[in-house]
Amino acid sequence: MMQYFNSLYYQMMHYANCLSPQQWVMLLAIMLVVGILCMRGFGSRSNY
Repeated sequence: MMQYFNSLYYQMMHYANCLSPQQWVMLLAIMLVVGILCMRGFGSRSNY
């Protein structure tokens, strides 16, 4: 099981090292949007 996680970690690190600056900005923007949506809770608590 640990070997699987090590393999996954190295694959992710290899992919991260190959990203261009434009791809890093797109990844940051996507993560920011997902974070904002998660913090809002998709409007589920809007009736307070």
